[in-house]
Amino acid sequence: YMGTLLFMAKKKAAAAATSKAHEKKELRKQQLELELKRLAVVREATAVVDIFEDLAAFREFNRNGLSLRLEYHHARRMPEETMAWAFGLLRSNMEQLYIDSGWGWNEAEKRGEMTREDMRYIVAYDPSDNRRAGYIEFVAQVEDIGATLYMYELQIEPAFLRRGLGKFLVQVMELFGRRAKLDCILLTVFTNNVNAVAFYKAMRFAVEDSMSPDPLGDDATWIVMRKPLQNPTPAPAAAATTAGASAE
Repeated sequence: YMGTLLFMAKKKAAAAATSKAHEKKELRKQQLELELKRLAVVREATAVVDIFEDLAAFREFNRNGLSLRLEYHHARRMPEETMAWAFGLLRSNMEQLYIDSGWGWNEAEKRGEMTREDMRYIVAYDPSDNRRAGYIEFVAQVEDIGATLYMYELQIEPAFLRRGLGKFLVQVMELFGRRAKLDCILLTVFTNNVNAVAFYKAMRFAVEDSMSPDPLGDDATWIVMRKPLQNPTPAPAAAATTAGASAE
């Protein structure tokens, strides 16, 4: 009798182990399928030659006394003078914020980041005199939380601030992200850049705790913010006059 009980117990344990192994295998399969799906979405978004082929209505920004045109650029194909301007604006707007945050300003590192093969830009300029007004810089990439558009920079020339351009650029990027079936937009912003934090909160970005440092820790000088792309967004044509803000 005891032998029968022992045999049944071993059989039950073996069945449980087999079931658990099957569940783990199935979970790994599902995770792999999800990862491949996210990677495919990111690759497709990165391969887009010009987002304005599908968003032609948003190539122009005409409001608040501005008449601007938007261009989409791949970093490696962007004119050298445009890249030089973009870096100069970034340095002018952000260098001191980097230093104050404790990160320090590493010019070579920033130049390398801005010219990554997969980095993309939307640049706004005045076609009447070719004066550049601002830009948004982003990359499609896979993160643990999904297939994302990671916004590296939103930089606006001082003369074009508080005229709705920054908000418009973010909304155009959102529209592209939704069409590309990306899961969310992510960005990193310094906590001492209070105008930028307020701007993104007004645009319904929220702190992503899983990617941000402990707010009570020594390195709590920055946060990651996230905005999901599943829900409809107001068209840029309805954008208010909230100012664009510099952001890391």
